Amino acid sequence: MSQPVSPQSGALVLWLTAVPRALPGFAATFVGIGMGRFSLTPLAPLLVAEHWLTAQAAAQAAALMLAGYAVGALSAAPLARLFGTDRCLWLALLVTVAALVGAAVFPDETGQAAFRAVTGTTGGILMVLGPSAILRATAAAARPAVSAVIYAGIGLGIALSGIVIPTVADAVSASWLIAGAALLGALPGFRRAPPQPVLSQIATGQGGRWAGLKMPLPVLLLTLAYGLDAIGYIPHTVYWSSYIARELGLGVGSGGSQWVLFGAGAVLGAPVAGVVAARIGFRRAVPLALLLKATVVGLPLISDAAGVLAVSSILVGLLVPGVVALMSGRLAGVTEPHRLTGQWALMTGIFALFQAVGGVLHAQLFTLTGSYRPMFLVAALALVVASAVAALPAGRRPETV
Repeated sequence: MSQPVSPQSGALVLWLTAVPRALPGFAATFVGIGMGRFSLTPLAPLLVAEHWLTAQAAAQAAALMLAGYAVGALSAAPLARLFGTDRCLWLALLVTVAALVGAAVFPDETGQAAFRAVTGTTGGILMVLGPSAILRATAAAARPAVSAVIYAGIGLGIALSGIVIPTVADAVSASWLIAGAALLGALPGFRRAPPQPVLSQIATGQGGRWAGLKMPLPVLLLTLAYGLDAIGYIPHTVYWSSYIARELGLGVGSGGSQWVLFGAGAVLGAPVAGVVAARIGFRRAVPLALLLKATVVGLPLISDAAGVLAVSSILVGLLVPGVVALMSGRLAGVTEPHRLTGQWALMTGIFALFQAVGGVLHAQLFTLTGSYRPMFLVAALALVVASAVAALPAGRRPETV
Protein backbone atom coordinates (compact mmCIF):
# COMPACT_ATOMS: atom_id res chain seq x y z
CA MET A 1 0.00 0.00 0.00
CA SER A 2 1.43 3.38 -1.01
CA GLN A 3 2.28 5.92 1.65
CA PRO A 4 0.31 9.21 1.65
CA VAL A 5 2.16 12.19 0.27
CA SER A 6 2.92 14.82 2.91
CA PRO A 7 1.94 18.45 2.27
CA GLN A 8 5.64 19.38 2.28
CA SER A 9 6.45 16.74 -0.37
CA GLY A 10 3.50 17.81 -2.45
CA ALA A 11 4.62 21.43 -2.34
CA LEU A 12 8.16 20.44 -3.33
CA VAL A 13 6.88 18.42 -6.30
CA LEU A 14 4.71 21.37 -7.35
CA TRP A 15 7.68 23.76 -7.34
CA LEU A 16 9.95 21.30 -9.16
CA THR A 17 7.39 20.68 -11.90
CA ALA A 18 6.87 24.44 -12.23
CA VAL A 19 10.42 25.01 -13.47
CA PRO A 20 10.26 23.36 -16.91
CA ARG A 21 6.72 24.64 -17.51
CA ALA A 22 7.73 28.22 -16.74
CA LEU A 23 11.05 28.39 -18.63
CA PRO A 24 9.71 30.21 -21.71
CA GLY A 25 8.16 32.82 -19.42
CA PHE A 26 11.38 33.09 -17.42
CA ALA A 27 13.35 33.72 -20.63
CA ALA A 28 10.86 36.41 -21.65
CA THR A 29 11.14 38.38 -18.40
CA PHE A 30 14.91 37.92 -18.08
CA VAL A 31 15.69 39.08 -21.62
CA GLY A 32 12.92 41.63 -22.08
CA ILE A 33 12.92 43.28 -18.66
CA GLY A 34 15.96 42.15 -16.68
CA MET A 35 18.44 42.78 -19.51
CA GLY A 36 16.52 44.97 -21.95
CA ARG A 37 15.04 47.37 -19.39
CA PHE A 38 16.96 47.40 -16.12
CA SER A 39 20.50 47.01 -17.45
CA LEU A 40 20.38 50.64 -18.59
CA THR A 41 20.15 51.96 -15.01
CA PRO A 42 23.71 50.99 -13.93
CA LEU A 43 25.10 51.28 -17.48
CA ALA A 44 24.04 54.89 -18.13
CA PRO A 45 26.49 56.45 -15.61
CA LEU A 46 29.36 54.59 -17.32
CA LEU A 47 28.27 55.82 -20.76
CA VAL A 48 28.07 59.40 -19.46
CA ALA A 49 31.39 59.20 -17.62
CA GLU A 50 33.14 57.95 -20.77
CA HIS A 51 31.47 60.69 -22.87
CA TRP A 52 29.51 58.35 -25.10
CA LEU A 53 26.38 60.13 -23.86
CA THR A 54 25.47 63.37 -22.19
CA ALA A 55 23.20 63.17 -19.17
CA GLN A 56 20.40 64.57 -21.33
CA ALA A 57 20.98 61.95 -24.04
CA ALA A 58 20.92 59.19 -21.42
CA ALA A 59 17.57 60.48 -20.16
CA GLN A 60 16.27 60.64 -23.73
CA ALA A 61 17.30 57.03 -24.38
CA ALA A 62 15.51 55.95 -21.20
CA ALA A 63 12.39 57.90 -22.21
CA LEU A 64 12.35 56.28 -25.65
CA MET A 65 12.74 52.87 -24.04
CA LEU A 66 9.75 53.48 -21.76
CA ALA A 67 7.67 54.78 -24.65
CA GLY A 68 8.59 51.69 -26.66
CA TYR A 69 7.51 49.53 -23.74
CA ALA A 70 4.01 50.99 -23.88
CA VAL A 71 3.83 50.43 -27.65
CA GLY A 72 5.01 46.84 -27.30
CA ALA A 73 2.62 46.02 -24.49
CA LEU A 74 -0.42 47.35 -26.33
CA SER A 75 0.51 45.71 -29.64
CA ALA A 76 1.41 42.29 -28.19
CA ALA A 77 -2.05 40.70 -28.29
CA PRO A 78 -2.88 41.87 -31.85
CA LEU A 79 0.50 40.60 -33.06
CA ALA A 80 -0.09 37.25 -31.37
CA ARG A 81 -3.48 36.96 -33.07
CA LEU A 82 -1.86 37.56 -36.45
CA PHE A 83 1.31 35.48 -36.15
CA GLY A 84 0.88 33.19 -33.15
CA THR A 85 2.19 33.49 -29.61
CA ASP A 86 5.24 31.27 -30.04
CA ARG A 87 6.46 33.04 -33.18
CA CYS A 88 6.04 36.46 -31.58
CA LEU A 89 7.92 35.37 -28.47
CA TRP A 90 10.80 33.87 -30.43
CA LEU A 91 11.09 36.88 -32.73
CA ALA A 92 10.95 39.31 -29.80
CA LEU A 93 13.72 37.39 -28.02
CA LEU A 94 15.93 37.46 -31.12
CA VAL A 95 15.30 41.15 -31.81
CA THR A 96 16.03 42.07 -28.18
CA VAL A 97 19.38 40.27 -28.26
CA ALA A 98 20.19 41.87 -31.63
CA ALA A 99 19.32 45.33 -30.31
CA LEU A 100 21.54 44.84 -27.26
CA VAL A 101 24.37 43.83 -29.61
CA GLY A 102 23.64 46.98 -31.61
CA ALA A 103 23.84 49.09 -28.45
CA ALA A 104 27.28 47.57 -27.77
CA VAL A 105 28.50 48.22 -31.31
CA PHE A 106 27.09 51.76 -31.40
CA PRO A 107 27.27 53.13 -27.82
CA ASP A 108 26.86 56.75 -28.96
CA GLU A 109 23.75 58.92 -28.62
CA THR A 110 22.11 57.82 -31.88
CA GLY A 111 22.78 54.14 -31.26
CA GLN A 112 21.55 54.17 -27.69
CA ALA A 113 18.38 56.07 -28.56
CA ALA A 114 17.51 53.77 -31.46
CA PHE A 115 18.37 50.43 -29.89
CA ARG A 116 16.89 51.23 -26.49
CA ALA A 117 13.62 52.17 -28.20
CA VAL A 118 13.70 48.71 -29.79
CA THR A 119 14.42 46.89 -26.53
CA GLY A 120 11.59 48.80 -24.89
CA THR A 121 9.15 47.68 -27.58
CA THR A 122 10.23 44.05 -27.56
CA GLY A 123 10.31 44.10 -23.76
CA GLY A 124 6.64 45.09 -23.70
CA ILE A 125 5.79 42.23 -26.07
CA LEU A 126 7.75 39.71 -24.02
CA MET A 127 6.26 40.93 -20.74
CA VAL A 128 2.72 40.42 -22.04
CA LEU A 129 2.98 37.22 -24.05
CA GLY A 130 5.51 35.23 -22.03
CA PRO A 131 3.73 35.14 -18.66
CA SER A 132 0.17 35.02 -20.03
CA ALA A 133 0.94 32.13 -22.39
CA ILE A 134 2.12 30.06 -19.43
CA LEU A 135 -0.34 31.15 -16.75
CA ARG A 136 -3.52 30.68 -18.74
CA ALA A 137 -2.55 27.01 -19.21
CA THR A 138 -1.70 26.56 -15.51
CA ALA A 139 -4.04 25.26 -12.83
CA ALA A 140 -4.84 27.67 -9.99
CA ALA A 141 -2.96 25.61 -7.39
CA ALA A 142 0.25 25.74 -9.42
CA ARG A 143 0.15 29.45 -10.28
CA PRO A 144 2.18 30.70 -7.28
CA ALA A 145 5.08 28.38 -8.14
CA VAL A 146 4.89 29.01 -11.88
CA SER A 147 4.64 32.79 -11.38
CA ALA A 148 7.68 32.71 -9.09
CA VAL A 149 9.81 31.01 -11.75
CA ILE A 150 8.58 33.27 -14.56
CA TYR A 151 9.24 36.55 -12.77
CA ALA A 152 12.52 35.43 -11.25
CA GLY A 153 13.90 36.48 -14.63
CA ILE A 154 13.39 40.14 -13.74
CA GLY A 155 15.22 39.81 -10.44
CA LEU A 156 18.09 37.82 -11.92
CA GLY A 157 18.55 40.43 -14.65
CA ILE A 158 18.62 43.28 -12.14
CA ALA A 159 21.09 41.40 -9.95
CA LEU A 160 23.43 40.57 -12.83
CA SER A 161 23.46 44.13 -14.13
CA GLY A 162 23.91 45.56 -10.63
CA ILE A 163 26.76 43.25 -9.68
CA VAL A 164 28.62 42.78 -12.98
CA ILE A 165 28.47 46.19 -14.68
CA PRO A 166 30.19 48.19 -11.89
CA THR A 167 33.11 45.74 -11.97
CA VAL A 168 33.76 46.08 -15.72
CA ALA A 169 36.47 48.40 -16.95
CA ASP A 170 34.48 50.26 -19.59
CA ALA A 171 30.95 50.79 -20.88
CA VAL A 172 31.46 48.96 -24.18
CA SER A 173 32.68 45.81 -22.44
CA ALA A 174 29.72 46.03 -20.06
CA SER A 175 27.36 46.36 -23.04
CA TRP A 176 28.80 43.22 -24.62
CA LEU A 177 28.35 41.34 -21.35
CA ILE A 178 24.71 42.41 -21.26
CA ALA A 179 24.18 41.18 -24.81
CA GLY A 180 25.90 37.87 -24.03
CA ALA A 181 23.83 37.32 -20.91
CA ALA A 182 20.66 38.09 -22.88
CA LEU A 183 21.60 35.54 -25.55
CA LEU A 184 22.17 32.81 -22.96
CA GLY A 185 18.97 33.75 -21.12
CA ALA A 186 16.97 33.61 -24.35
CA LEU A 187 17.82 29.96 -25.07
CA PRO A 188 15.19 28.43 -22.72
CA GLY A 189 12.57 30.53 -24.49
CA PHE A 190 12.87 28.67 -27.79
CA ARG A 191 10.37 26.00 -26.92
CA ARG A 192 6.64 25.91 -27.34
CA ALA A 193 4.37 27.39 -24.70
CA PRO A 194 1.85 25.01 -23.07
CA PRO A 195 -1.29 24.20 -25.08
CA GLN A 196 -3.75 27.09 -25.00
CA PRO A 197 -6.88 28.40 -26.73
CA VAL A 198 -6.50 29.52 -30.33
CA LEU A 199 -5.82 33.26 -30.35
CA SER A 200 -8.11 33.94 -33.29
CA GLN A 201 -10.94 32.52 -31.19
CA ILE A 202 -9.85 34.63 -28.25
CA ALA A 203 -10.29 37.75 -30.33
CA THR A 204 -13.60 36.92 -31.95
CA GLY A 205 -15.39 34.46 -29.70
CA GLN A 206 -17.58 35.15 -26.69
CA GLY A 207 -18.48 38.76 -26.98
CA GLY A 208 -17.00 39.96 -30.25
CA ARG A 209 -13.69 41.26 -31.48
CA TRP A 210 -12.78 43.16 -28.32
CA ALA A 211 -13.93 40.54 -25.80
CA GLY A 212 -10.40 40.11 -24.51
CA LEU A 213 -10.23 43.78 -23.55
CA LYS A 214 -13.47 44.02 -21.55
CA MET A 215 -12.65 44.84 -17.94
CA PRO A 216 -14.96 43.60 -15.18
CA LEU A 217 -14.68 45.42 -11.87
CA PRO A 218 -12.03 43.14 -10.28
CA VAL A 219 -9.77 43.58 -13.33
CA LEU A 220 -10.42 47.33 -13.44
CA LEU A 221 -9.44 47.75 -9.79
CA LEU A 222 -6.36 45.58 -10.24
CA THR A 223 -5.35 47.60 -13.30
CA LEU A 224 -5.68 50.88 -11.40
CA ALA A 225 -3.58 49.49 -8.54
CA TYR A 226 -0.95 48.30 -11.01
CA GLY A 227 -0.83 51.73 -12.64
CA LEU A 228 -0.31 53.42 -9.27
CA ASP A 229 2.46 50.92 -8.55
CA ALA A 230 4.22 52.24 -11.67
CA ILE A 231 4.33 55.70 -10.10
CA GLY A 232 5.52 54.24 -6.81
CA TYR A 233 8.49 52.31 -8.12
CA ILE A 234 10.10 55.07 -10.24
CA PRO A 235 12.25 56.79 -7.57
CA HIS A 236 14.14 53.63 -6.68
CA THR A 237 14.48 52.24 -10.22
CA VAL A 238 15.56 55.53 -11.83
CA TYR A 239 16.93 57.94 -9.20
CA TRP A 240 18.03 55.80 -6.24
CA SER A 241 21.75 55.67 -7.02
CA SER A 242 21.83 59.39 -7.89
CA TYR A 243 19.98 60.30 -4.68
CA ILE A 244 22.53 58.44 -2.57
CA ALA A 245 25.59 59.63 -4.49
CA ARG A 246 24.61 63.27 -5.06
CA GLU A 247 21.97 64.48 -2.62
CA LEU A 248 23.29 62.55 0.36
CA GLY A 249 26.88 63.17 -0.75
CA LEU A 250 27.91 59.56 -0.20
CA GLY A 251 29.62 59.17 -3.57
CA VAL A 252 29.19 57.00 -6.66
CA GLY A 253 30.57 53.94 -4.88
CA SER A 254 27.84 54.04 -2.25
CA GLY A 255 25.19 54.55 -4.90
CA GLY A 256 26.50 51.52 -6.79
CA SER A 257 26.61 49.43 -3.63
CA GLN A 258 22.98 50.20 -2.88
CA TRP A 259 22.01 49.14 -6.43
CA VAL A 260 23.79 45.83 -5.81
CA LEU A 261 21.63 45.38 -2.70
CA PHE A 262 18.58 46.29 -4.78
CA GLY A 263 19.56 43.56 -7.24
CA ALA A 264 20.11 41.02 -4.47
CA GLY A 265 16.61 41.71 -3.19
CA ALA A 266 15.21 41.44 -6.72
CA VAL A 267 16.53 37.88 -7.09
CA LEU A 268 14.37 36.85 -4.13
CA GLY A 269 11.30 38.82 -5.15
CA ALA A 270 9.39 36.37 -7.35
CA PRO A 271 10.16 33.24 -5.26
CA VAL A 272 9.14 35.01 -2.04
CA ALA A 273 5.96 36.26 -3.73
CA GLY A 274 5.19 32.71 -4.84
CA VAL A 275 5.59 31.32 -1.32
CA VAL A 276 3.42 34.08 0.18
CA ALA A 277 0.71 33.64 -2.47
CA ALA A 278 0.68 29.88 -1.91
CA ARG A 279 0.08 30.46 1.80
CA ILE A 280 -2.40 33.35 1.89
CA GLY A 281 -3.60 33.60 -1.72
CA PHE A 282 -3.07 36.26 -4.37
CA ARG A 283 -6.14 38.21 -3.25
CA ARG A 284 -4.63 39.00 0.16
CA ALA A 285 -1.01 39.09 -0.97
CA VAL A 286 -1.40 41.91 -3.53
CA PRO A 287 -2.61 44.69 -1.18
CA LEU A 288 -0.21 43.60 1.58
CA ALA A 289 2.75 43.72 -0.81
CA LEU A 290 1.76 47.18 -2.03
CA LEU A 291 1.42 48.47 1.53
CA LEU A 292 4.84 47.06 2.46
CA LYS A 293 6.27 48.65 -0.67
CA ALA A 294 4.81 52.02 0.34
CA THR A 295 6.52 51.70 3.72
CA VAL A 296 9.98 50.84 2.41
CA VAL A 297 9.81 53.37 -0.45
CA GLY A 298 9.13 56.03 2.19
CA LEU A 299 12.01 55.02 4.47
CA PRO A 300 14.40 57.68 3.05
CA LEU A 301 11.97 60.31 4.38
CA ILE A 302 12.60 59.02 7.91
CA SER A 303 16.33 58.42 7.94
CA ASP A 304 19.39 58.43 5.69
CA ALA A 305 21.34 56.05 7.92
CA ALA A 306 23.22 53.38 5.98
CA GLY A 307 21.21 50.56 7.53
CA VAL A 308 17.89 52.19 6.65
CA LEU A 309 19.02 52.79 3.07
CA ALA A 310 20.10 49.16 2.81
CA VAL A 311 16.72 47.91 4.04
CA SER A 312 14.97 50.16 1.54
CA SER A 313 17.23 48.93 -1.29
CA ILE A 314 16.74 45.24 -0.53
CA LEU A 315 12.99 45.31 0.10
CA VAL A 316 12.07 47.59 -2.79
CA GLY A 317 14.27 45.42 -4.99
CA LEU A 318 12.43 42.36 -3.74
CA LEU A 319 9.02 43.93 -4.30
CA VAL A 320 9.61 45.16 -7.86
CA PRO A 321 9.39 41.67 -9.42
CA GLY A 322 7.38 40.40 -6.47
CA VAL A 323 4.46 42.74 -7.10
CA VAL A 324 4.50 41.95 -10.83
CA ALA A 325 4.31 38.23 -10.08
CA LEU A 326 1.44 38.77 -7.63
CA MET A 327 -0.47 41.02 -10.05
CA SER A 328 -0.15 38.51 -12.87
CA GLY A 329 -1.22 35.61 -10.69
CA ARG A 330 -4.16 37.56 -9.28
CA LEU A 331 -5.33 38.50 -12.78
CA ALA A 332 -5.23 34.85 -13.85
CA GLY A 333 -7.60 34.09 -10.97
CA VAL A 334 -10.22 36.75 -11.74
CA THR A 335 -10.47 36.55 -15.52
CA GLU A 336 -11.36 33.87 -18.05
CA PRO A 337 -8.42 32.13 -19.76
CA HIS A 338 -9.52 33.29 -23.23
CA ARG A 339 -9.29 36.93 -22.07
CA LEU A 340 -6.07 36.71 -20.10
CA THR A 341 -3.65 37.79 -22.83
CA GLY A 342 -5.76 40.81 -23.83
CA GLN A 343 -6.30 41.94 -20.25
CA TRP A 344 -2.67 41.42 -19.19
CA ALA A 345 -1.63 43.36 -22.31
CA LEU A 346 -3.95 46.20 -21.36
CA MET A 347 -2.76 46.16 -17.74
CA THR A 348 0.86 46.24 -18.86
CA GLY A 349 0.16 49.04 -21.32
CA ILE A 350 -1.62 51.11 -18.66
CA PHE A 351 1.28 50.43 -16.28
CA ALA A 352 3.61 51.82 -18.96
CA LEU A 353 1.43 54.91 -19.45
CA PHE A 354 1.29 55.57 -15.69
CA GLN A 355 5.05 55.03 -15.63
CA ALA A 356 5.53 57.69 -18.33
CA VAL A 357 3.26 60.17 -16.56
CA GLY A 358 4.91 59.38 -13.24
CA GLY A 359 8.32 59.94 -14.77
CA VAL A 360 7.31 63.42 -15.89
CA LEU A 361 5.78 64.15 -12.47
CA HIS A 362 8.89 63.06 -10.60
CA ALA A 363 11.15 65.02 -12.93
CA GLN A 364 9.05 68.16 -12.40
CA LEU A 365 9.20 67.69 -8.64
CA PHE A 366 12.98 67.56 -8.82
CA THR A 367 13.09 70.65 -11.04
CA LEU A 368 10.87 72.60 -8.65
CA THR A 369 12.49 71.52 -5.39
CA GLY A 370 16.05 70.57 -6.36
CA SER A 371 15.67 67.47 -4.20
CA TYR A 372 14.82 63.82 -4.75
CA ARG A 373 13.03 63.53 -1.42
CA PRO A 374 9.58 64.73 -2.59
CA MET A 375 9.61 61.86 -5.08
CA PHE A 376 9.66 59.32 -2.27
CA LEU A 377 6.67 60.99 -0.61
CA VAL A 378 4.60 60.98 -3.81
CA ALA A 379 5.62 57.41 -4.56
CA ALA A 380 4.72 56.18 -1.08
CA LEU A 381 1.31 57.89 -1.22
CA ALA A 382 0.60 56.37 -4.65
CA LEU A 383 1.40 52.91 -3.28
CA VAL A 384 -0.85 53.40 -0.24
CA VAL A 385 -3.73 54.27 -2.58
CA ALA A 386 -2.82 51.28 -4.77
CA SER A 387 -3.00 48.98 -1.74
CA ALA A 388 -6.41 50.33 -0.77
CA VAL A 389 -7.74 49.93 -4.32
CA ALA A 390 -6.44 46.36 -4.59
CA ALA A 391 -8.10 45.47 -1.28
CA LEU A 392 -11.56 46.63 -2.35
CA PRO A 393 -14.07 43.77 -2.52
CA ALA A 394 -15.17 43.15 -6.10
CA GLY A 395 -16.36 39.58 -6.21
CA ARG A 396 -14.34 36.43 -6.74
CA ARG A 397 -14.23 33.41 -8.96
CA PRO A 398 -14.04 29.96 -7.38
CA GLU A 399 -10.54 29.24 -8.69
CA THR A 400 -9.07 32.51 -7.42
CA VAL A 401 -6.15 31.94 -5.04
